[in-house]
Amino acid sequence: MAKVVVALLDHNVQEGKNLQAYLQKKPDIVWKGWYLDVPQMEKALKRQRPDAIVVSMQDTERDAQMLLALSKADLANKYLLYTSQTDKKWHQQCRDLPIGFVVYKQTPMEVLYQRLLMVAKAAGEQGMVYHRQVPVKIAKQEVATALKRTGVAPKLCGYHYLCRAVELVLEHPDWMDRMTEKLYPTIAAEYESTSQRVERSMRYAVENAFDCGDLKEIERVFGYTVDKEKGKPSNREYIARMADSLRIAQT
Repeated sequence: MAKVVVALLDHNVQEGKNLQAYLQKKPDIVWKGWYLDVPQMEKALKRQRPDAIVVSMQDTERDAQMLLALSKADLANKYLLYTSQTDKKWHQQCRDLPIGFVVYKQTPMEVLYQRLLMVAKAAGEQGMVYHRQVPVKIAKQEVATALKRTGVAPKLCGYHYLCRAVELVLEHPDWMDRMTEKLYPTIAAEYESTSQRVERSMRYAVENAFDCGDLKEIERVFGYTVDKEKGKPSNREYIARMADSLRIAQT
């Protein structure tokens, strides 16, 4: 098995320790190092550059500074962006960075690991913010079962909308970035509803699952500890994580 050399850029000490501990256990990962800032990393990696670098964003002003420093750094590596942000305000800053994947925090660590291998082994593309997935067809029953495990109640309209959303995103990966203009309207048309109702129903179903569902089961499926106040994912996060988990299960 070919091994890949990996480094981490993360100024959150506790998170950095957790990521390092997890990735160092993987037999096909050669751990190059964990760095708190770009200058430190650039100096350390002059002689031996890793195959890929995990760049962790912390939702602070330092993120913009870090991305700017990366764009000026002489690293020429492929990056995997690790973030909890789902909006696109930082995409413009990433336009000149060879980012192969964006992986959302709260996603199971296995997803991060698999995506890291793909980024490291595949040919990079300059300015590529998302690596487009190959369409995948997964049985409706598998999707439904996965949603039920997280506590989404089948009696809710949002359950049916979420099931269909995950199916569509698996078949059309680019729709993840076109929820308002493509995903919601498509589901609304199929169910003779409106985009606004589809969005609200999904939101209610997700919040209901995280409020009333079995937290231990949710944590098992999502791979992280749930905070009822802060841990509820957005529609986009929920759909993306479920689709990614199902896609990983197929590989």
